[in-house]
Formats: sequence, C-alpha cells, structure tokens
Amino acid sequence: MTTTPAPQEEKRNTARHRVFKGAQISFRGLHAAIDCVVRDFSDGGARLTVETSVGVPDRFELVRDGLPTKKCQVVWRHATQIGVQFIPEIDAEAAEENLPGKLRAKFGSKISSPPE
Repeated sequence: MTTTPAPQEEKRNTARHRVFKGAQISFRGLHAAIDCVVRDFSDGGARLTVETSVGVPDRFELVRDGLPTKKCQVVWRHATQIGVQFIPEIDAEAAEENLPGKLRAKFGSKISSPPE
C-alpha cells in the first residue's frame, strides 16, 4: 500500500490564476534584467519560472508588457522557480522614508539627520 503525502496548506489570501506570460525581473535601478515566465498570478504575488534562480535578488521589480510594474519580495525559490509576494507601493515608500530612523535606532547618535 502506498501513501500519498498530505496536501500543503494553502497560504494565499487571494485567488491564483494560471498564466503563461513572458516578463522580466528587473533590478539595479532597472539597469539589469533576467527573463522569466509568469506561471501563476494573484493580487498578492506570483510564481515565476526562470532559467536558474541563482543571481535573482531577494527584491526586484517584475516588468510585464503593457501592465504596471510590480515590486516583489522573494518568498521561496527552487532551481528554476521563484515565488514572490508583491510589495504594496505605499509600503515600499514608507520603508524608504523610515530608513534614517532605522539607521539612527541601530547606530545611535553617530547618524545625523540630513539638512531640511
């Protein structure tokens, strides 16, 4: 008798749609790119297929023809597949605005505020 492994618990908050669309993983200020294929897509993230996941940064922008660019955070990666979570634009902006405060908290008074 063979046993089948139990299915993994679904962790997505939004419905996933199967797609097969070419896209680019863009980083270094859009100066570097890696071709990919979007295989699954939801409001919260996507599954991408790449030639190799080696060299793909943990954060990048997903560029799709004729559609808005999505800021992404890698959630998991395998040899040729990457799961990403989309970073809401407001969160990305808030993180950048709060960077001086984070540095000051870590390094104390060694960090001064930029002139207004």
